[in-house]
Amino acid sequence: MASERRVSVGSPLSPVTYVGTDGGAPLSIDLYIGNHAHIQVAYGGEVAAEVVHGLKHYIRQKAQDAITVTHSPSGGLHLEMARSYLSPPVRAEGARWLSLDVIGGDAPYVTLVTSRGPVCLWLSVMIGGPFISEVDRASTMSAASFSGDPVMHDALWAARYRADMTAVAGVLERLTVSDGDRGNAEALALHWQPIRHAGQPDRILYCEALTRFAEADGGLRSASAEIMALERVGFSRIFDRHIVDLVIAELERTPSIALAANISAQSVRWDHSWVDIERRLRSRPDIARRLIIEVTETSSIFDVASAVRFVTHMRAVGCRIALDDFGAGCTSLRWLRILSPDIVKIDRQFLIRAEKSKFGWQSLFHLVRLANASGALVVMEGVEIEAQSSLASEIGIDCQQGYYWGRPSLIGEAVKPLECSKSR
Repeated sequence: MASERRVSVGSPLSPVTYVGTDGGAPLSIDLYIGNHAHIQVAYGGEVAAEVVHGLKHYIRQKAQDAITVTHSPSGGLHLEMARSYLSPPVRAEGARWLSLDVIGGDAPYVTLVTSRGPVCLWLSVMIGGPFISEVDRASTMSAASFSGDPVMHDALWAARYRADMTAVAGVLERLTVSDGDRGNAEALALHWQPIRHAGQPDRILYCEALTRFAEADGGLRSASAEIMALERVGFSRIFDRHIVDLVIAELERTPSIALAANISAQSVRWDHSWVDIERRLRSRPDIARRLIIEVTETSSIFDVASAVRFVTHMRAVGCRIALDDFGAGCTSLRWLRILSPDIVKIDRQFLIRAEKSKFGWQSLFHLVRLANASGALVVMEGVEIEAQSSLASEIGIDCQQGYYWGRPSLIGEAVKPLECSKSR
């Protein structure tokens, strides 16, 4: 059987709230492993069975006698909360997110160590009982729905999934271990790259957070490989929420600058993971108006309505939305329409092509005009030399990002006046 190794963040199991009459009926929960089919194909039936039994044992250990756990007909787990475990009725939110109390954390996942290594389980729930409305029951299922790549029945896909899962388990574990516990090895750090105005080089529009991992030898490496693995396996939302928390903390320490957090398209959906951040930002409008959420186009939109709700909530508290790598994917125009971004960042490949041919120049010119027509501020990415900066300005892109304007660095270095921070 899989052994328990919980890496989700959160406090120990605590009493929960629910909505309805105080009639003493048990609260029922159907707990689904959203990526169980992926595990079945990538690891085989034995490991797929291991994780179900391991999760059952894990919940029983956490809740002791408060929860009855049985196998559900759907292949997941059926839980019933003892009446003595429930607090008096309060509001729907408590019932909707009860599953997170069940697993003892604030993120819908658990990591188990199986006979073939660590496996992360994405947990979705359906809450039932005489006091739960159909609306609340439906919302619990959709809010924590799984959004990884689809299952492919071939050996190459299975091998990559297993490799990705190992990487993802390592990343999620790093998010929950303090720097003091692990030393400096494999710590997560943010470096910052400024977006400057070409006509006023010391004017910084904002700085973008770029994730780095510190290695045992003291060096830093990009987290891009792990970020792609998180997207493929479907766990980007957990990582992105953590990064946004770190960026907000930096905004609190650095009151004079706007900062951007990069999130996957998978994370652009309104669910419980963003509620605490929304409340935090609502209480600090001075922070919210300096926070920019940059959405990368490396993944598809899974729920358009939820994406619109996400943007609406973030804008309502004062945040701005940026569309990253515009033009790089086949759904760029769709993203432009759905997000109505405040900032559009043109993918650097268009700048490289514009240097090489008249067609490339015209393509960039028209892409910029399209972005301008949406009302967004346009930023040129990947500006590495003076000639590229001049070309971008000629086309009408004054806000620019790239090594020419500043390499990723610690925040104090990134916001220095240009002559102190850049070597051309």
